[in-house]
Amino acid sequence: GPNAEIRAQLEAVRAEVPHALTVPFFSAVLGDDARNTWVRGYQLPGESSPRWTVFDPDGRMLGSVQVPDDFTPSHVGEDFVLGVRRDEVDVERVPMYALERE
Repeated sequence: GPNAEIRAQLEAVRAEVPHALTVPFFSAVLGDDARNTWVRGYQLPGESSPRWTVFDPDGRMLGSVQVPDDFTPSHVGEDFVLGVRRDEVDVERVPMYALERE
């Protein structure tokens, strides 16, 4: 049917579009007040909800934190994450989220 035809056409077009053979492992690094390092994994187009992996000062992984799609952390305190969030018309807001450490 038409869906199979459209899918075949889209796959043919996509096969012709140049793309990178590799992607970066991470896209951002941020230090927090406890001297931990937050590393944001690279997001492929279409992926949502960026995940940050947190490492202690000795390099041991402490865990991961998922933040909203439109939120960019800029400061991580002992019990909060502060950053910039853009709304649907690209207006910046500065929200603060509670952070619970285990």
